[in-house]
Amino acid sequence: MYEYKKCDNCNRMLKNSDRVTVIIPDVEVEGRYRKDKEGFRLKLSKDGIEIRTAKIYCKKCLDVKKYFLNKQEE
Repeated sequence: MYEYKKCDNCNRMLKNSDRVTVIIPDVEVEGRYRKDKEGFRLKLSKDGIEIRTAKIYCKKCLDVKKYFLNKQEE
């Protein structure tokens, strides 16, 4: 499915078991909410993944933890 083995930003070769950040554009929120559960479901199209709309970033280029506060810090 994912044919490229490089970070989309720095072109560093990725190895098996590397931790990466993936950005998938145009994800649809599915209208069905689960009873007694918070949140909602996200609907990804198979074509969107296979056509390679996702962007893959190594942790050096994009680490999501830098953009979210920990619950303890709130």
